[in-house]
Amino acid sequence: MESIFSVESSSQMLRSLKSSLRDSPMRRLANLLLRCDNSGENLPVELRDQMNAFSDHTIDDFQKKAGRFMHNLDVHQKEHGRVHVHTEQEVEKLIDLFPSSLTYLDDRGKLPVQAINKSKKFIPLLAHKGMIRDVGGKGMRGGLLCEIPRDRQKKNTLQSIANTFNFKAIETHDKELLGILQSLYKRGLLVKKDIQDMSLLSWAIYPTSQRRFHFLASLDPIALKKTKWKGVPLIHQSITMRLSRGSFEDYQSFEMVLKCGVEHYPDKLGFLFRKYKGKTACEVAIEKFGKDIAMACIRRCIPQSSENPILHHAMASVPNLMTDFIVHFPEATYLRNKYQNNRSLFQAILASGSKTFGTDPYFFMSATDLQIAEKDPFTGVFPFMLAAADSNSDLDGVFTLLRRNPDVIELSRYESGRLNSKFGEAASVKCFSVMTRLKTMVLAGPEDRLLVPRERYSFTAADNIVLPPAGREREDRIAASPSSGKYPAPEEVVIRPIEEFSGNDVDTSISSLE
Repeated sequence: MESIFSVESSSQMLRSLKSSLRDSPMRRLANLLLRCDNSGENLPVELRDQMNAFSDHTIDDFQKKAGRFMHNLDVHQKEHGRVHVHTEQEVEKLIDLFPSSLTYLDDRGKLPVQAINKSKKFIPLLAHKGMIRDVGGKGMRGGLLCEIPRDRQKKNTLQSIANTFNFKAIETHDKELLGILQSLYKRGLLVKKDIQDMSLLSWAIYPTSQRRFHFLASLDPIALKKTKWKGVPLIHQSITMRLSRGSFEDYQSFEMVLKCGVEHYPDKLGFLFRKYKGKTACEVAIEKFGKDIAMACIRRCIPQSSENPILHHAMASVPNLMTDFIVHFPEATYLRNKYQNNRSLFQAILASGSKTFGTDPYFFMSATDLQIAEKDPFTGVFPFMLAAADSNSDLDGVFTLLRRNPDVIELSRYESGRLNSKFGEAASVKCFSVMTRLKTMVLAGPEDRLLVPRERYSFTAADNIVLPPAGREREDRIAASPSSGKYPAPEEVVIRPIEEFSGNDVDTSISSLE
């Protein structure tokens, strides 16, 4: 009897007829079965058994039809000459009548919730109802976490929603699937943790999933930095992957990921200069797409109105490409890096150690008086110290800067306690070791190599600076202090004995201070 009432209710739901001059065939059948059931033992046994078997077969047939129907919910039906679009209310009632329809498998073994291309707008409802009934197993969120059968990449339903595409309607398909992700997120069926745990950004990395990619990145921006595909960072994956989707070009994934990265991580420039296996994403992009295409992509992602100091980053990470970046970002030449206490490009170049007097003398000679006299706001030291503190210690470059303004040595000595906290006391010791090294060469170096006149300095025993041992246990003291604008006679210079001084005696590299 219970099955007969189910048939009658399903008839009322499916046909949606509020009134009729005559009963529908389904209603007549239901009434007939109900009367037969009420007759009970008054019917012949053979006929009663046939009616029960018929009822079981009818119920099973209805459940199968409902299951197949759940796999094609987006297919519109014609009713009375008009196209009928299924509603969530209709589908919800159908699920309540036939709960088993949620677990009905199609010919490929898929659940209704996995029929993304045929029932996509109802996926949130199917997942919600399925989670209540543990469809796919306990904790599988109604089948969202179940692996899709026969999928070569072994994606689960959520990953497939982020990844799937339709060439015939790329934009429409992307919008519809974005709506599904948004609805799942509102229902709690998609959580922030999923984005990294399931590498959803890697699955949505194609231009065909652009809206979905940006939505997922907005939910968890950290995933842009932490997501890796088989160990490869996301920005590098967007470059090295093969894009075989219609008319899209390979560089479009790179541009999409970079643009999104710049939006969420402007200080990192979207991880453009992130290294993997010794190469930055920028270098890998140029190798694959060519310099013109790669730089055009970067230019579109970082517009002229941007305040991102891209030249500072380029100088620190890819100094060999500095000329190309200046050509494409000339306006960034005069920007200061707000993420490094407003450091200027001149100071960034000196700190990188990529310029030497021997390779680019014009860089040092063309420095303005203000540039030479301005302390680096990030380290708290003057330009000549930045040049000296590099592991190579370009002394010719340092001498050039000092020759323009020798008084910065005295200022450096008196302001040693005000170095940036990142460098601290260790930096002070190293920088003054460099100063000692310079003054040693001023006094002992060959005359034709001196860029700062030897008589410009006055050395007294009161200003000794200790050099660390070099090779053997010894302590050489050099009395060194710049004069205050005075030019003493050579005989006024008092010097303690100096032995040979090796450039390897003092570790003056900035990297050693970090």
